[in-house]
Amino acid sequence: MLKKIMMFILVALTLNFTACSCNEDKVNDTRKDLKEFYGYSEISGKDTYIVVCDGNKLGMGFKEDGKVYVPYTEYRKNIDNKCYIDKNENMFIYTTANNIYDSYVGGSEYTDIDGNSSVYDVQPSLEVNGEYYVCLDFVKEMGKKVEYKLVEEPNRIVVTSIFENKVASATKDTELRIDASDRTDILTSVKEGDKLIFVEEKEEYTLVTNSDGVTGYILTSAVGDFEANVIDRAEKPDEYSHFVMDEKVCLGWHQMEYASGNDKLGELIRDAEPLNVISPTWYKLLDENGNIESLSDANYVKKAHDKGIEVWALISDFVYNDNDEFMITNVISHTTSRRNLIKNLMEDVKENDIDGINVDFECIGIAVADDYVEFICELSVFCRKENIVLSVDMYVPTSFNEYYNRETVLEVADYLMVMGYDEHWSGGDSAGSVASLPYVEKGIVDTIASGDSNRVVNAIPFYTRIWSETPVEFAEDGSHIVEDNVKGSYALDSRAVGLGTAEKELDKLGINKFWVEDLSQYYAEYEDGNSLMRVWLEEEKSIGAKLDVMKKHNVGGVACWRLGLEEDWVWDLISKYVNE
Repeated sequence: MLKKIMMFILVALTLNFTACSCNEDKVNDTRKDLKEFYGYSEISGKDTYIVVCDGNKLGMGFKEDGKVYVPYTEYRKNIDNKCYIDKNENMFIYTTANNIYDSYVGGSEYTDIDGNSSVYDVQPSLEVNGEYYVCLDFVKEMGKKVEYKLVEEPNRIVVTSIFENKVASATKDTELRIDASDRTDILTSVKEGDKLIFVEEKEEYTLVTNSDGVTGYILTSAVGDFEANVIDRAEKPDEYSHFVMDEKVCLGWHQMEYASGNDKLGELIRDAEPLNVISPTWYKLLDENGNIESLSDANYVKKAHDKGIEVWALISDFVYNDNDEFMITNVISHTTSRRNLIKNLMEDVKENDIDGINVDFECIGIAVADDYVEFICELSVFCRKENIVLSVDMYVPTSFNEYYNRETVLEVADYLMVMGYDEHWSGGDSAGSVASLPYVEKGIVDTIASGDSNRVVNAIPFYTRIWSETPVEFAEDGSHIVEDNVKGSYALDSRAVGLGTAEKELDKLGINKFWVEDLSQYYAEYEDGNSLMRVWLEEEKSIGAKLDVMKKHNVGGVACWRLGLEEDWVWDLISKYVNE
């Protein structure tokens, strides 16, 4: 009897295990509701559509009067940051390479850069329930490289903005699934011969997008080989042209606070044989209406031109308002003041026969990132129209300044100037090199990833810093204190000195310097009273290493901050660099 019971239990367990195994191996045939998958939500009072671009959901849009509208924020972020809404003045602006189209949100009339008015079939932009929407048909007609089609069940606006991809055909009838497993829900069916766009490969599955914009996983064995594909368009987008020098740029910044600084031009360029561009710091904001204070001098420009040197006048943003805020924030976030700033710059440039504008905006906060990009886009149109070079100064790329949007700036401007220095800066929490070679090279590599390396110019320092670290008990009141659990808290200070100055001081004190291979710089330290003095030298060998890296990455030239701090030998190095 016991034997029979044991046999019964064994059979039951076997059957149960078999049932579980079959369950685990069962292919999931559940179809996911696409409305649920895309997170469909109704736009009150509108013929609502899900918006999908290049296989990715962009939110909800709608169709009205035969035209389609897509959500502004997602459209700008993911597809086209040449469209811009000024919420302060209720304006919708679309910028192309050679034109600027202005309209009011909800209005159908728009004007171009020359003030010519037109009326569109519908409103180029709308505000619905507090959200902004852009008419996709309008931006298409203005030159944006974008296409769309309408798909049903559920209603979708399927947008294409990427026109180069990899495409293959399905080799059999199958399905697209939510994830790389046949146990996940089915999104849609695929028929043999259907064209599929490659996204990424994942083990036995490949992530693809079908012609209706649905992105899902397909068995790799069920799709053919992917091949490069270019989608041809009958309408060609408005392409950006650029003013690029026939030779490498060698720019020197001429810093000045007063008009009397213009008298020093001859002295500054006397030995600077390779210099072909000079950028005087002539412009700064006067108020929040976009008016400027100018130190420009037509005679200065003529003298530079007589020496074969172009003048790219610099506009900076280091000006505060009465609330101790940077003026630039309010200037660029209001169309009236932003356009007034552009108008004032262009009038001064044309009046003085200036060759270009150099934008040095270093006080841009993330809150006005879109306004900054819009300023550069609009300014580029006016510069292109007047045959004036536009160059823009940028920090070395980090995660903290991505919002400066190098890719767009490099697309619309003629040159992007990488400020390859201030790796360690006055007021920071550690002493160190102003521009070590790894820092400089990473800045170049990360910048040229955004576009044409021939229009990227790397700026080198004509200065270094002599640092002092003073134990807190000996520090002066008001000193910048660094808390250090290892060596104790100390006051950190530094002073910037020109090329050669620090080395001369070390020689005078009899201090030895040591080459640090990893940094491609000489280092020295010594005691001065209660303070430890430290210096990472900028000298002939370190500057030469930077120029070699610039040549290696084929950048468009060199910029120098600033004229008047250099030693004679630097021009020999730069001459060799620009002439090779």
